[in-house]
Amino acid sequence: MHPFLPAHRILWLLSLCLWAVQVAVPGKGLAQNPSFQFHQGRIPPVDSSKGNNLPAFDTLRVLYVFVRFRDGEEPDSGIPDWPVSRKKAPDYARNWLAANPAQMPDFSISNYFREASLGRFIFYGDIYPDIIVLDSAIQWYHTKGGYAATTQEIIRKMNASGKVDWKKYDNWGREAGKWQKKADRMVDHMGIIFRTTPPAIDPKCAWLGSGGGIAGLQGGVEWVRDSLFVHGGGLMSGLIVNGGGTGDPAETMKTLKHETAHFLTLHHYSATNDRTGGPDLGTHGGWGLASASGSSSIAVNSWDRYWLGWAYPNLDIQPDSLPSAVITLGDFVTTGAAVRIALPYTQEEWFWLEYHANRGKFDQVDKGGPALFILHQTGKTGPHHLDVEEADGRYDYSALEQTDTRCCGRHWKLARKNANPLLGYGDRDVLHLDKDGNRKLDRTDLSGVPVFMVDTDGEAEIIHYLGDGGDGFRAEYGRNKFGIATNPSTASNGNRLRDLVSRINGIEIQVLGQTDSTITLSYRSDRFGISQSVRWSGNIEIRDSVILEKGKQLTVCSSETFVRMQDTFPGGHLVLKKGSRLVLKGGSRLWIQDRCSLTLEAGASLILEKDARIMVQKGGRLNYEPGQIILTDKRSRLLDLNK
Repeated sequence: MHPFLPAHRILWLLSLCLWAVQVAVPGKGLAQNPSFQFHQGRIPPVDSSKGNNLPAFDTLRVLYVFVRFRDGEEPDSGIPDWPVSRKKAPDYARNWLAANPAQMPDFSISNYFREASLGRFIFYGDIYPDIIVLDSAIQWYHTKGGYAATTQEIIRKMNASGKVDWKKYDNWGREAGKWQKKADRMVDHMGIIFRTTPPAIDPKCAWLGSGGGIAGLQGGVEWVRDSLFVHGGGLMSGLIVNGGGTGDPAETMKTLKHETAHFLTLHHYSATNDRTGGPDLGTHGGWGLASASGSSSIAVNSWDRYWLGWAYPNLDIQPDSLPSAVITLGDFVTTGAAVRIALPYTQEEWFWLEYHANRGKFDQVDKGGPALFILHQTGKTGPHHLDVEEADGRYDYSALEQTDTRCCGRHWKLARKNANPLLGYGDRDVLHLDKDGNRKLDRTDLSGVPVFMVDTDGEAEIIHYLGDGGDGFRAEYGRNKFGIATNPSTASNGNRLRDLVSRINGIEIQVLGQTDSTITLSYRSDRFGISQSVRWSGNIEIRDSVILEKGKQLTVCSSETFVRMQDTFPGGHLVLKKGSRLVLKGGSRLWIQDRCSLTLEAGASLILEKDARIMVQKGGRLNYEPGQIILTDKRSRLLDLNK
């Protein structure tokens, strides 16, 4: 990749980036890095196709109703804000839902969507005044229809009361893929909030009492006044949430937000290191509309905004077109400012850059102050594969023992083993660990273990596995760079989660400085020097000219982090693709260990300078043709220690 930005590319970028302030600043040598300042997000025109089963723009008026079961099945005490004797909706209901677009309670779902959408989606509505008391006990519904039976009864009671003007909640319809503000006879959206979390009495029933919510009313079509109907199917006319009286109201609001998000974005988030291909829900270490109530934060993310047309990246970088830049970003949550970088040699894979200055009402991404956060998107459409590149790195872990903590109950104490920047776990992840020691992941092993308590030099270090002060990139040394040889690495994961290939690239992001409101960083796409010793595992490809700098070590070895169920620990298989080159500078070492391999495709070369060495041991192997490995000095060595 050429280190200079051609003049026609600068003109092309200027024509696209009228919203940016661009100033040329001195770079290295004769080069000049274009400079961009983004203090506001890039707000596109309204796109009426956005929103999966609800429009993601304009205003949406909804209806919430609170429900409990017949006396005898619900606890009489212990729920002070919603006693069994209560007739009217709980007072805290209005803390969740704004009564009108002009007044937004601080920690409400209404204010959440206003902030997330940068004011483009206004979610408000009404609270049904009375608590609906169902006719039967919980046991009856578990054996006679589950949620569908309760939904049918609730809607009929509301309709018979005459207290609902259903026309207020039929404002939107969809035609030819576009949302139109006109009635279509179907109620747009309502939420049913149950007082308790019902026990799982009948496992054959759809209702298993999970304590969470369901993005659907789980019933059929129920006709109401004015020839309108409530559609109980999934993602149609509403949702259900349990535990509206027994849990923390703030946590229940988060669950309501999560279920509502399905109507907009459809999918959960699934990190590339989730290892099973499914969503990592309860302890998803990221943030966004579809994050669960127990996630690190419920703040919107940059992909959410892009997906729903609320804000587009200020700069959408293709590394071949823009090799380098200096970029200043304002606070992401309150302004929408963000940058997207396409990863080379792979399709549908990007880094998103967000500066979290903790200015938003719902921004709790980091516990240690303002920082740059980097999200890793894999796949253009759902399910939403989104991971966090944590500044404090990825590692292999093993389980030591279960023990009680003073603060937070019983947890596994973990041992952090080798750095594993390509495949390892970050401390926002949920781990799958080899409990029986057979080096294979199966159902008897430990799964769903958060990185919470880590043994550090004999002391138990408590880590906030939903986000701590070590996850963001900051100006301080050692926490300011993301590149080819850092942990984590900028390598891609590949666009197929079950067939991970790490493609090494030259992207480097370095934080230069920050204030309470902005952060400034440098971006390069041509930084191929490995300037610190690294360990790489998994299937790895090099397609460029990479330099292992003087005195540094590159170790290709087995991972102790699983990739998917029923797998053994992945090995390390480094492939130099056609036309690529790996140069070992003086005194550097390339280790091929643990039955791992180095393969040179036709047209690839490996060059050893003075006192550089390739060390093959523990069953490692080399695959190459004569003339591909070049020793430039008599003190260069290729040593096969297996012999």
